[in-house]
Amino acid sequence: MKVLFTCVGKSDPLTIFENNVIYDAAYMQIARYHCPDKIYFYMSKEICEFDEIDNRYEKSIMLLNRHLNTKIETYKIKRPELIDVQRFDEFYDDFENIINEIIIENGKDVEILCNVSSGTPAMKATLQILAALSKYKLTPIQVDDPTKGKWQRDVDLKNYDLDFYWELNSDNDINEDRTYFSKNDKFNFKIQKELLVNLIKSYDYEAAYDLVNSYKYRIDKNVIDLIKFSLDRYNLDTKEILKSPNKSLLPYLDEEQAKIFEYGLWLKVKIEKGEILDFVRGITPFLYEICKYALNNICKINILKYCSKDRRGVMYLTRQLLMDTDRQGEELLNILDSEFLKRKKEEYTSTCLTENQMLIILYAKLGDDSKLRLSLKMLNSLRKEIRNIASHQITCVREEDIIKKLGKSVDDYVNIIRIVLACLNFDTSKYWDSYNLMNEKIIEEINKLR
Repeated sequence: MKVLFTCVGKSDPLTIFENNVIYDAAYMQIARYHCPDKIYFYMSKEICEFDEIDNRYEKSIMLLNRHLNTKIETYKIKRPELIDVQRFDEFYDDFENIINEIIIENGKDVEILCNVSSGTPAMKATLQILAALSKYKLTPIQVDDPTKGKWQRDVDLKNYDLDFYWELNSDNDINEDRTYFSKNDKFNFKIQKELLVNLIKSYDYEAAYDLVNSYKYRIDKNVIDLIKFSLDRYNLDTKEILKSPNKSLLPYLDEEQAKIFEYGLWLKVKIEKGEILDFVRGITPFLYEICKYALNNICKINILKYCSKDRRGVMYLTRQLLMDTDRQGEELLNILDSEFLKRKKEEYTSTCLTENQMLIILYAKLGDDSKLRLSLKMLNSLRKEIRNIASHQITCVREEDIIKKLGKSVDDYVNIIRIVLACLNFDTSKYWDSYNLMNEKIIEEINKLR
């Protein structure tokens, strides 16, 4: 199935030059040499008025059918309210909706020719861009002026004698195909590449991945794989990215280290994207993982050794295991009891393992002047003061709210996260811009596309 979507201009259906020299106008020439099964006419207010006078556009195809022994069907898409035909914004959404309707009506494999030689400049430009951006098979087609711009057009559009002009139509006697397909590939690729680059720069990997998948036949597989890797990375799918051929872009390949560092980078990206609420909500799981890592790697305490797991897989730091496992467990229980007696006037009881118990232990184990201890305290303040509000209320968290409450900006907290990671022996001087380095690699590969 092949159809022609065409705006109708003042030159259609036949172009009448001075001295009654007559040729096919654009849509007639396309119909003559490409024989679509259907033609969809898009008509502005002025064109609708001409159509009401004599049905000239449908009738012109009837004459062509009779001349060529074809059976081209015609459909009119009338827009009697469309007056501002010079405005680009008037057309894009309308054209896109019409194209979608044509596809629904004729099947997704339909070939759609788009006449980019009829109508106003805004109409033609819109169709050209739509054809370039569409994931469907839209082919822009143009028609040359038979006089090469040498002759003036001369016709009374309100007194249009189609039958008379048809008999004088030179294209009925000559065999000269003036149509040509607009080479859209370079234009299309340029637009796609610019869109992709902007999405990557803004860390919108999901939108970038959706875009490249819509144009799989135009995008190299290595670019698709890179963007899929970046999406998995942004989604904190550590297991997946560590299996990827692109894992060399990661700072750390050890699963535990990767999990910790990637979460820190993710929080940094959230601030760079301006997603403060997600950043604040992300502090709690970051603290949990950081505390567990710090206990294990700095204090040499495997906190999970003193935990039991319920049916749902939830870990409980149990009093009994702390008492009975070893001397280290007894020491940790004494630290917890001391703090709980101070706060709640009661000893520690078995509770779900959270960052709270681990922070109590870390505060006791780390020196008062420890940079790690001070940094954890500041992150915990953010968690308690702001995160709880964000978690339990439908609210917007603004940077000024954080500054007012805690006296620190979001950039300050990003830097605190960096300090915490550095205290745990992660190389933040070398890897802190890891996402930007990855983006540069992706953009480099996108720019190679031709």
